[in-house]
Amino acid sequence: MKYLPSAFQRGVIAAAVASVLSFYAEASDVPVIIVEGGKDVFSISLEKKNTVAPDSTELLKGIAGASVVKNGPLTGFAQYRGMFGQRVNTVIDGATHTSGGPNWMDAPLHYAPAAQVSNIRIYRGPSPVSSGQETIGGSVIVETKSGEFTASTDVTLSGEISVGGETNNNATMVSGLVTIANQNHWLNVKALDEQADDMGFDGGEITPTEYERSRFDVGYSFRSGAHEFEVGGGKNETGDAGAPALPMDISSVDTDMAHGKYTYQGDDVAVEVLLFANDVEHVMTNHHLRKEPGDMMGYRTATAKGESQGGKFVLRLEGDRLFEVGIDVLQSEHSTDITNPNMPMFLVKNFSKATRDGVGAYAESTFELSEALSLDAGVRVNYIRMDSGDVSVTGIMGMAPMMVVRMESLATSFNASDRSQDNALIDWVATLTYELSDDVSVFAGFARKNRAPSYQERYLWMPMESTGGLADGNTYIGDVELDAELSHEVNLGFDLTAGVFDVSPRVFYRNVDDFIQGVAVIGGTAFELNAMPLPGRELLQFSNVDAKFYGFDMNWAYRFDSEWSLRGVLNYVRGKRRDVSDDLYRIAPANTLYALDYDAEKWGVSVENHLFAKQDEVSAENNELRTGGYGTINISGYVLLTDAVTLTAGIENLLDKKYQDHLTGYNRAVNADIALDERLPGKGRSLYAQARWVF
Repeated sequence: MKYLPSAFQRGVIAAAVASVLSFYAEASDVPVIIVEGGKDVFSISLEKKNTVAPDSTELLKGIAGASVVKNGPLTGFAQYRGMFGQRVNTVIDGATHTSGGPNWMDAPLHYAPAAQVSNIRIYRGPSPVSSGQETIGGSVIVETKSGEFTASTDVTLSGEISVGGETNNNATMVSGLVTIANQNHWLNVKALDEQADDMGFDGGEITPTEYERSRFDVGYSFRSGAHEFEVGGGKNETGDAGAPALPMDISSVDTDMAHGKYTYQGDDVAVEVLLFANDVEHVMTNHHLRKEPGDMMGYRTATAKGESQGGKFVLRLEGDRLFEVGIDVLQSEHSTDITNPNMPMFLVKNFSKATRDGVGAYAESTFELSEALSLDAGVRVNYIRMDSGDVSVTGIMGMAPMMVVRMESLATSFNASDRSQDNALIDWVATLTYELSDDVSVFAGFARKNRAPSYQERYLWMPMESTGGLADGNTYIGDVELDAELSHEVNLGFDLTAGVFDVSPRVFYRNVDDFIQGVAVIGGTAFELNAMPLPGRELLQFSNVDAKFYGFDMNWAYRFDSEWSLRGVLNYVRGKRRDVSDDLYRIAPANTLYALDYDAEKWGVSVENHLFAKQDEVSAENNELRTGGYGTINISGYVLLTDAVTLTAGIENLLDKKYQDHLTGYNRAVNADIALDERLPGKGRSLYAQARWVF
């Protein structure tokens, strides 16, 4: 495996650095990741981060409680304290994003490319009720780079251009933002282009992991006194992109996005109104990037269409006591048709106009109970209504007649079921903060959270792997009559500053009734139909079980002086069934990160060591494989070439360690270097460099 930059990459990086050196301007604020914990805010500079990597979930690595689930280079999503996928609420620029595909190939953070991220907020412990309708597993709040007003009536031109490359997969990234603004108006345009070949590891290549994506956005805002109006829209076009942990790869994801926003900021009152809409058309196949099936009948192309729209109204009183009330709405509809390009009449309606409409209302406030004791509390009521159209199978030729009869029987039974379902959900959150001194704060958080089933969990009527990205190799069927999940959580901890040392530990326990996961099916029509495509895999049905999560996480920092410092994170989480003796699926192993940082006035460097324990507490129900422990070393650095130009470079996986991340899936593509159903390896050694010019 070669790890030197290609000629094209060297040219891109050199041209970027040479061009930006000829300019001089004032630098804008450094983008940060913000991790909110209690009343404190911890900031991590993105100046050292590799934003050539397209998946913004990578920016979450090394944050207390957070892990990253990966099914492909553009198919990652956050795990927080053991919960992941549709249990973690994701908000991008105020809009709640829903994936267009049934297997979350375009997971919500697909629409926040790393190069365009301004900041990411993760609420440590229970998320406030204002952060979203269903936040049982936490919230990830993302803001992308956008325009800003100036302090003058004069019109000014500003912007940012980033160019970079990475050696392991010959990745290139070009991102730009241009804003024309004065004190009353701003107009901005954003554009992005990313592409890469397959990733490599010590022993071969991970195929298919190539990708290509382009993005274009435009926005306008007008300010008059205390009033602001903003409108904007964008288009995401993802081309060929591999997803080796899933049964198909991305052929295209074409997404149109639009939003409008009004805010009023008075002396002690604020009003916000937000409207947004997304429209996705997503095509995936099992034959255009990976090796084709062995027979013509095995070819599959799936076309998924998803649309969502929503809005939010917020009234915030900002006097002696902060008080906020709000109403939010989120509606979505998803359909997926599966075809065979070799059989024109073949059609399986995987999902047919599956709707999920939610409306919520909430109130939250801060109460000063004494000079040292305060309470942050909120309550929310949500109503979720779901439904589905009729499903069908047609043109099934070449299969055994009994198999066709079973498919038709499942479709008939589903169409005769009561597909209209609703859930009324009540959430509340309460966090007590006791300020022992200026340097010590103690926290106690309590929460009740709910989540209604996803459309995949309710309406997957025939054995398939359309599971929202579980990537465990099993086939699933849904259950129309699933109950909503109900979680009760306790979160305890403190923040301590002792001179040059900071530490913020937390312990947590979450009890979940009616947790939704797959349970083995051992009879019936679906069981008889299931083909069990991989050895040791089986048919599971989404079912309500009882579960619990508990663990500990901590972040700490020690400052030697104004330039040298140490920092670290420690994470431990267990996820277990309460109704039977089994562990939950895809739980991150215990891990720790420690790093030595040097930050001078014009340059800095970091050396990180991320260590993972073995994970042998795995789900028998999901036939989950164990993974061994490992560690990786990363080196990164940055140089402020001028006040306007920053050059970032680094080496990831310095020792070219061959390892398997427990949160990646199992290989589903025929690959000369990785066996079928083997857990996918992590990326091998990679050098990256990027230049950022702010003007």
